[in-house]
Amino acid sequence: MSSPASDQHGLSTTSMEQEVLKILKENNAQLRDRVRRLEEEAEQRRMFMIEENRKLEAQVVELQQQLAVQYRELDQVLRLRDSLLFEAEVARLLREEDEEEPINEIDMEMALLQLQEVEADENRRMRLATGH
Repeated sequence: MSSPASDQHGLSTTSMEQEVLKILKENNAQLRDRVRRLEEEAEQRRMFMIEENRKLEAQVVELQQQLAVQYRELDQVLRLRDSLLFEAEVARLLREEDEEEPINEIDMEMALLQLQEVEADENRRMRLATGH
């Protein structure tokens, strides 16, 4: 019967194989532990990103709603401006034609002031809407 070969330190082949196996098992356990930790970290990052994405989506919805309100307000202002411009044009034409009822200068000045205020509001809203 032959005996297992020995290395220079006196370990037999079987002992060396067992020692290598033990080291490999330890390395394997360490690698599995590291993989598990990395997977946990990746899951935490994924959950964080999902939460951040949810927050950003909520902000987008809120900004879209604000923009819709601003567009409605702008539309109202534009309609009012158009109405005032029309009234001013009618008043100008009436004054030119010198019709039966004279135009009250104070009413005309008030209409022009309203028009200027509406235009200033419109300009502010446009700057807000465009971010300038």
